[in-house]
Amino acid sequence: MSPLAAFPALSQTTAMRNRLLSLGVLAWLGAVTSVALEQETRPSVPAIAGFACLAAWVVLFVWHTQSRHAPQWRPWFIALVFSQGALALGAFYLLREAMVPILLVVVAAQLPGYVGTRQAAAWVLVASVAVYAMAIPYGPGQALALAIAFFAFQCFALLLAATLLQAEQSRAELAEINSQLLTTQVLLQESVRDGERLRIARELHDLIGHKLTALQLNLQVAARTAGSREIETARDIAVGILSDIRNVVAYVPATSGVPLAAALHELARSFPASLVHVQASPAARIDDLDLAQHILRCAQEATSNAIRHGRATRIDISLESRDGELVLAVIDNGAGLGDAAPGFGLSSIEARVRELGGRFTLGAGASGGTALRIAIPAQPG
Repeated sequence: MSPLAAFPALSQTTAMRNRLLSLGVLAWLGAVTSVALEQETRPSVPAIAGFACLAAWVVLFVWHTQSRHAPQWRPWFIALVFSQGALALGAFYLLREAMVPILLVVVAAQLPGYVGTRQAAAWVLVASVAVYAMAIPYGPGQALALAIAFFAFQCFALLLAATLLQAEQSRAELAEINSQLLTTQVLLQESVRDGERLRIARELHDLIGHKLTALQLNLQVAARTAGSREIETARDIAVGILSDIRNVVAYVPATSGVPLAAALHELARSFPASLVHVQASPAARIDDLDLAQHILRCAQEATSNAIRHGRATRIDISLESRDGELVLAVIDNGAGLGDAAPGFGLSSIEARVRELGGRFTLGAGASGGTALRIAIPAQPG
């Protein structure tokens, strides 16, 4: 399981963290209640210190589950999770209450998002040995039983959390692939429609227009020789039809090309409502389908990057045609880049833009987050 950088879509991880928050708080309440019922009227100094450890544990736990998890903060959050483990062990050592190690189970459930399976398993083993050593005063048999029980509970929580996280990641990847397929389908449909419109316009111009021109000339000759009013009327009708066809044919090339706006709106619909907002100019059309796909892939990668790494809750995508270029901007309200270097996703966008002879800029948004802008020539070089 990959660490935090591979977290899936925002809506899914938010729901997962909320469930973890509920279960963790319930476990903490159970531990505190159990300790309070066992304490004397006047708590001792170790008991007060133990309650302080429990209070610090719940503060760190709630802070962790409710914070934005940006990549540059990953070391801090790893330390935060292991600090919860240390506080849980400290509280158990000071209070000697068998219910307190249940907090270690909550800690184990947080580990798959940050460390590999081996590191997490090593922590579980160390924590279980520590529980055994601290429970020796109960007797070796009871201490061993308590350590084995909580070792099993931690392993269960660890494996369950890893499985859920992997399932969330798989669903996010499938959703992203589905989004790419849908947007590509929109591009292909618009390309086919555009090609069909152009074919019909050419047929009207080359075939019907030619025959109407011949009919007009023949009617003109007939009107001069015969002088019939009906022939003159027929000639005027032929002239009008020919003029209408020429107007239609002249209009089609002006609106030809694949409209990227439809594909971008389809991209926005593949994400949860109110997450992605699109403003695309109807004039943002492009004749080259491959170039249109490149621009669309840049928008998809930038959007996924903002959600997966920046934890953005709003993404604004704009596209306009300006001075022979298509200008795409993707601006989010996420955690921003900070001091972290651009990852593979942003690097691939930059490389793609450079290959197309365009410009790539990356910086902070006006209200935080990240602002990505690219400008690509509307006609391939």
